[in-house]
Amino acid sequence: MAKSLLLQVHFTDILWVYSRESISELEELAKSHWTSGYMNTLYYVCGALYSYSPVPNITVKQLKKVDDYCNRQPIVDYQLYPLTTAVMHHPPSCYRYTDRHGKQVTTGTFWKPLELFMRTYNFDSIEYPHKYKSFDYEVLAKLTDNNTIDILPSTLYLWEHLTRSKVLGNRHFRLLVPSPQPVEEEAYISIAFTKQLWIFNFALIFAVSVTLNLSSRGNDQQTMGFIKSWLYVHGSFFYQCHFRVKAKTGMSKLIVMSLMCYGCILVGFYQGRLSSILTINICEPKIETLEDLKSTNLLYIDSKFNKCYLERWANDLEFILKRLKVVDVDLLYLARRNLNTSIVHGGLEHTLNYYLFQQRYLRYPLTHMLDAVIYTTPVSFTVRSNLSYIQQFNRFLGHFMSSGLRDKVEDGSWWEGIYSGEIRFFTNNGDDRRGFLKFDFFKTPLFILFAGMALSSVLFLCENIYFRRHKLFALMARWKNNSKN
Repeated sequence: MAKSLLLQVHFTDILWVYSRESISELEELAKSHWTSGYMNTLYYVCGALYSYSPVPNITVKQLKKVDDYCNRQPIVDYQLYPLTTAVMHHPPSCYRYTDRHGKQVTTGTFWKPLELFMRTYNFDSIEYPHKYKSFDYEVLAKLTDNNTIDILPSTLYLWEHLTRSKVLGNRHFRLLVPSPQPVEEEAYISIAFTKQLWIFNFALIFAVSVTLNLSSRGNDQQTMGFIKSWLYVHGSFFYQCHFRVKAKTGMSKLIVMSLMCYGCILVGFYQGRLSSILTINICEPKIETLEDLKSTNLLYIDSKFNKCYLERWANDLEFILKRLKVVDVDLLYLARRNLNTSIVHGGLEHTLNYYLFQQRYLRYPLTHMLDAVIYTTPVSFTVRSNLSYIQQFNRFLGHFMSSGLRDKVEDGSWWEGIYSGEIRFFTNNGDDRRGFLKFDFFKTPLFILFAGMALSSVLFLCENIYFRRHKLFALMARWKNNSKN
């Protein structure tokens, strides 16, 4: 009857009036009221007042007057009353590790205040036998819902029907995307100009070559005339005017002079850009907004539990839902821990900052967090319904946050993750010091030079074979003619 009439009324003083009840019957009623979460109860039976004390055992005591009930002191010692909880593998909120002395340590931003609460009020911590690295949060939600677990050191915000403690704050859900990495040093010779400018320059040389070929076509064949015109235009573009083929008409000369002026400006600009590029590090474009992320083809992974939350924002994040791939929680955990740069994954802000701490000493970060907020959710402890000491637990959490201990625990959780081995610092690959010019900068131009020289050698060899063969055929024809005569 109490559960049906007094839902969630745990902080109110309740007067129970009975006509005839014995002490043993009142004790049974007190046990049911304690289980239902009603601590502040006063019983009136046949003109006498009674109340109960829950620790160490539930006992009913008679009171002389109502003031004795009102002046009761709050319970500060629960005398090893059992508090059932579960240790989850959910860093940085809750996890465990073995220290250098071989002792198993449980820690986390949610576990530490819960542990401090149990020590302060002398609870007996009972760990529910849950598989540590199973990532099966649905089982824990069911155990809390059926009152098997008293307090769970996690929010489990995806199960909205569960009872919560005092809100510790609001957390933003954000996305973790790959950070721009340095461009390969072999490509420095080409990144001074964009691809569109390179294509325009080649097309311009080709068009001018065709124009000179059509305007200066002589007795030579068209193919030879175009090749000579192309060599002349290419040489004029780089101020190498030593070819015999020259522009003949005034219009052709004007075109070549305009091309030389353009080439003078372009070559000077290229030299200036290249000299500055060789003194700094060039990185790929950075993904800073959701629009930048939309222009990429990166895949987004998330758990099935968080998918329902994202579907609520389908109007704004339709492109993310199209790229969403549902994976197991353990794969999502590994992607965050290893800072996978081939995919996009999300999480609450304090969790992502925990894993981003691993790249503290990297010259170039592997991933970074977008400023865009996908959604905001309150964080709190998950507690069973009708928890008798929920008011005391909420008051403790309020003091814990106002004292600054919460901020201290969160700041120290990053370093504790390093000490525990849950996360580790990434190291730079090779020697990233910026010193003298390396051979890598000249690989591409040297490759172009040697490729051109090899092609020239092949063409020269083919030409030599062709003319030697032509000369041999001419000598054989002359010898036949002489033999006939």
